[in-house]
Amino acid sequence: MLFLSTWSLYCRLYHRPFTAPWGYTLSRLSQAAIATARTYQQMVEPLFSDYRVILWYGLLFLILFGLALITLFRERRLPGFILWILGGMALPCLLMGGSTEYSLPRYFYGLLPLMTYVIAVWIGPILAHHPSRYTKSIGWLILAGAALHWFLGDVHYQIEQTLKQRLLAETSVKLLALTIGGKLFLPIGLALGIGWTLKRNGWGTAAIPLCLLSGLIGHHLAVDLRHALVPYNTSTAYGVAGTKETVHFLNQLHLHSNQRVLMTRDLLYWSDIPEKNYYSVDARIWFDTDQFLHALPSADVIIYGFGLQGLHQYRKIFHHPAVRTALAAEFINHPIGSYDLWTRKGLNPR
Repeated sequence: MLFLSTWSLYCRLYHRPFTAPWGYTLSRLSQAAIATARTYQQMVEPLFSDYRVILWYGLLFLILFGLALITLFRERRLPGFILWILGGMALPCLLMGGSTEYSLPRYFYGLLPLMTYVIAVWIGPILAHHPSRYTKSIGWLILAGAALHWFLGDVHYQIEQTLKQRLLAETSVKLLALTIGGKLFLPIGLALGIGWTLKRNGWGTAAIPLCLLSGLIGHHLAVDLRHALVPYNTSTAYGVAGTKETVHFLNQLHLHSNQRVLMTRDLLYWSDIPEKNYYSVDARIWFDTDQFLHALPSADVIIYGFGLQGLHQYRKIFHHPAVRTALAAEFINHPIGSYDLWTRKGLNPR
C-alpha cells in the first residue's frame, strides 16, 4: 500500500503513466516466454550482458558473499528462507531477458540488502571478537584499498566505453583486455595475499575476511569520490557524457507538432518535447538498415549515442555506408559528448 500510494503521487506530480511498471514487466515476460520466436543471439545476448552485474557489485563483494554463504551453510547458521528469497528475486530478472537496462542492473538492486545481511551474519562475530589492537591496521588497509582503486582508474568505464570504442574501430584489444583483467583481479590477489600473511602472524582465521572487507570498503570510498567528480553518467548508460546538454539542445528546438524526433525513449523521458513529436517506431529499426533508411524521410531530428546503442547497432546502422551517406546529404551533425544529434537541413522550428 505504501508503494502504491507513493507511486500514485509521483505519477500525478510528474504526469507519468501509473500502469507503466506492470505493462513493461508483462511485455518482457511474454517476450521471454515465446522462446521459439527469438533468435539465438536475442536469447543469449541479454544474459551475456549480466557481466555488468559483477561490475556493479564488485568482485570483492561477490567473493565475500560466496565465502559467507558457504561458511554459514556448512555451519547451518543461514536461515533457509534467505536462499528462497534470493533465488526467487534473481530468477525473474533472468526470465525477463537479462538483468541490465542501458548497462544498469536495476533489477538486481533488491538482492543487495539480503546479500549484505548474509555477509554481516558471517563477518559480524569476527569483527566483534577481533582484538582492538587490530583496529588501526584495518583503518590503514581501508585507506590502502581506496588508494589502490583510485590509482587503477575507472575499470567500469574502460570496459563500457574504451574497450567498446576499440572494438568498433577494429583495432587490437588484447593489451587493453589484459590490462583490464589485471586491474580487476589485482585488488583481490593483494587482499588475499595480505590476509594470508597476517593470518600467519597472529591474526588467525579472521585475517582473510577482514582484509577482503577492508578492500571492499576502500573500493567503495574510491568509487564514491570518483563518481562525484567525473563528467559522465555513473548510473544508467555508464560512461556516457553529454546527456543533459543533448536534452537541452533538443528542448531549445521548439519543434512544431508535425516534426518528428527519431531517438530511443530514454531521452524522451528527460526532455520537454511532447509525446506527439516522438517518432514511435518498432525497436527493430535500430537493428535493420533498410527500416532505418525507410524512416529517415519522416524524421526531422535523429539522436543516437555511443554507449546507448550496442556494437552490433553501430556496425549495422550508424557505420553503414548508405546510412552515413543519407545522413550527410540531408542532415547537419551536432556532436555532443557521446551523442550524435542530426537536424534536417532547413529545419524551421517554432
